Amino acid sequence: MSSVRFRRDIQGLRALAVSAVVIGHAFPQILRGGYVGVDIFFVISGFLISGIIVREIEDDRFSVVNFYRRRICRIMPALIVVLFVTMAAGAFLLGPRGYSELAHTAIGTSLFYSNFSFAKGNGYFDDAVNLKPLLNMWSLAVEEQYYIFFPPLFIALAKWLKPQARGCIILVLILFSLLTAEIWRQFSADVAYYMLPTRAFELLIGALLSLGSFAPIRNASMRAFTSCLGLAMMLTGIIFFTAATPIPGVAALLPCVGAALLIHAGSHGHESFGGALLSAKPIVYIGSISYSYYLWHWPVLAFLRNVIQNDLPPVIAGSALVLSALIAIVSYHAVERPFLSTRNRSLPHFKLGAVAILVMVAICGSVIWFRGLPERFSPSARTFFAGSEDTNKRRDSCHYDGGVRLVPYAASCKFGATGVEPDVAVWGDSHGVELTAYLGEKAAREGRSVRELTSSACPPALNFTFPERPRCAKANSQTLQGLIRDKNIRTVVLVANAERYLDKISLAAGLKKSLMALVVAGKQVIFVKQIPVMPFNVPEKAGLLAQYHLSLNHLGTHRPDAERDLEKRVWPNVTNRNRNVRFYDPKTTLCDVDWCFAYKQGVGLLYYNGEHLGLTGVRFAFHNLAASLYQSPPAAGAGGD
Repeated sequence: MSSVRFRRDIQGLRALAVSAVVIGHAFPQILRGGYVGVDIFFVISGFLISGIIVREIEDDRFSVVNFYRRRICRIMPALIVVLFVTMAAGAFLLGPRGYSELAHTAIGTSLFYSNFSFAKGNGYFDDAVNLKPLLNMWSLAVEEQYYIFFPPLFIALAKWLKPQARGCIILVLILFSLLTAEIWRQFSADVAYYMLPTRAFELLIGALLSLGSFAPIRNASMRAFTSCLGLAMMLTGIIFFTAATPIPGVAALLPCVGAALLIHAGSHGHESFGGALLSAKPIVYIGSISYSYYLWHWPVLAFLRNVIQNDLPPVIAGSALVLSALIAIVSYHAVERPFLSTRNRSLPHFKLGAVAILVMVAICGSVIWFRGLPERFSPSARTFFAGSEDTNKRRDSCHYDGGVRLVPYAASCKFGATGVEPDVAVWGDSHGVELTAYLGEKAAREGRSVRELTSSACPPALNFTFPERPRCAKANSQTLQGLIRDKNIRTVVLVANAERYLDKISLAAGLKKSLMALVVAGKQVIFVKQIPVMPFNVPEKAGLLAQYHLSLNHLGTHRPDAERDLEKRVWPNVTNRNRNVRFYDPKTTLCDVDWCFAYKQGVGLLYYNGEHLGLTGVRFAFHNLAASLYQSPPAAGAGGD
């Protein structure tokens, strides 16, 4: 079994993991697989902590109280400081909605269930999560949940089974967790990313090593090869993995097994060449401060993104990492080390931890109870914050959220005049929700109605697969068949947030198939081009600008950023010259030559978050579309092409 000696190579491995994470978070376009560092951390933790548990059980000196006292000493002091500072900063830098969300996640973090909170929201790689100051705490929750459930397992294994049998049981659990990850990801990749059952195999790989299930590598050359292979496997994941890599699951074995190989090569009192590469003093020091660095870097980046914009300029992102490192150094020496000192072992750690958590929960509960403390802001600022409510009031009941149960075509919602079958349908992802409500308003005046066929993160593209929505292809096939059979529908409006989907080629091909199938069925098709996506939450940003008496006239984004590569990679491949197909471009109204606006003087806020137009924005941008459908006089300069 491995020794309890201080492992410089493992400290270096921690440095590699935290460096990958922080660089990937600050520069996601440069290091897209930086998130692999978390997988490496799980393996390290599984090896070290599980090893301690197993050794103490075998020596008949394991104490649950002492184990959790050590966990409290290790985890809580720095974490509590981060939470208090983050809540204090949020009082100045976040609007009511953002501050209330922060309070929810701070409670989840202090009670170690924040991964459940984040699993209900956006996916880990969505732009919206970049604004959540405590997102990185999900991994801490997973790890602590592991150490709630697994000590009893290790006690049972040590008491009833021989060492070899223990390893077999852990291996079975690893395979079961991997299978769970692969299956769960097919139904909800977002949820699977954050959950313990789908992540447990990463911690268990480390635990399997700690059981001494593998013979030591005596040959120095073989240790060098094994350690370098492990290092290469981890670097491959860090450099080449992307948001599209199916994580968690079998793909995660590459960095996780790589970490295990490097750890094993340096076990049993031996040293390895790969471990020596990670054992330089500066690297080991980064490993020492890695916990504090991991805690602090994300709140700093998230607050900057809230204040400035989602995509931080490289100089600011780099400065944020330097600032986070400096804070981490202070945190390590002033907070972490004193509580880990043997001189403080007599402190009432459970009581101190419980009091700190209760105070945090009380503060956050007050923020939630008073709806984010809007009284912090002026009346004009609160008016802008209220823009987040400018949505389709039937969104929750009419918009399919991508869950397991598909909504039958006949059960989809109708907007407009009652008792009238729709002659227009809006088919798309979430960008069609508010558009349907607006067209329903116009249709009602004409005694007509509109059908809503929208599904979260599911563009109207046949055979298109999106990792976060594995049932999208089936939902689209069902929707298309419903439209073809529905003789009342004469016009179908196709709308998609094409910026969100990485595989633009498959997206364009799927959109073209849907369009052609509808044309063959005799439908008129109106294809809505991409609205500008804002790199910030619009109502929150507008409210803060109003609070500090700053102009909103240039609240928006550069038009080249809004168009990006869609005009080259998507729309030309969808274009069809059939007279029953036309395109509608909302940017004609929402943008001038250089700039796309999130606010228009005399109109108001156009978005209810960063990615979706509110009803005000839809009425402004789609007036001409409604006019063409419902014979209203078109507004001068309204969009369309």
